[in-house]
Amino acid sequence: MVELIDIFLQRKKMDQLVAERPGLGKTIVAWVLVFIIYSILTFFWGFIASIVAALIGFGDLGTAIGAHLLTGLISLFLIPVFIIVNIIFALISDGVVFIFAKLLGGKGYGFVQFFSTSLYVSASIILLMAILSPLLVIPLLNILFAICILIYSFYLTTMLIKAYFGLSTIRAVLALLIPVILLIIIVIILLFLIILLVGASIASMVPGASTSGLASLPFS
Repeated sequence: MVELIDIFLQRKKMDQLVAERPGLGKTIVAWVLVFIIYSILTFFWGFIASIVAALIGFGDLGTAIGAHLLTGLISLFLIPVFIIVNIIFALISDGVVFIFAKLLGGKGYGFVQFFSTSLYVSASIILLMAILSPLLVIPLLNILFAICILIYSFYLTTMLIKAYFGLSTIRAVLALLIPVILLIIIVIILLFLIILLVGASIASMVPGASTSGLASLPFS
């Protein structure tokens, strides 16, 4: 835990972390442990926030407690699923970043080592979120803190890519941003295609939908 705190406080520089080459087993255990701590703290502070909100007149206290306990119980059973899904997503996203970093002239020790180091940095960011979890349940302020954490996470990840692959800051940013931009473009295209397909399906289900406009013309 102390080492993870050193990472997000930058007492341990990325060059030093890359040189240490943390093992994959160590990083997965650290990530899972920190994720569980974060989930528990998020539930706890959310529970406290719902009670406070009910006490000052925003809802019924019994309903707030019952609803939060129910959602907390469901989330507890879903934690293993969340862990597996997040690690798989990290594996895929790090793979894409690795490819683009290599295309931009990066060096590095190989994908497994990059994934291991990246997961360790991710664990430090989740630990930071766990520490700041009381602030993340305060309305309006939670948005500000979430944006700050997102920006800081982007910064730490950029520094990791720069140190691991020996890239310039600009190339490290590009290695991180290009996959995100491509993903956004793909999602937009898929949403557009889905809308077209749904629209075509609805139009085909309506009798005379394609000819109703012609029937109303003066020469029809």
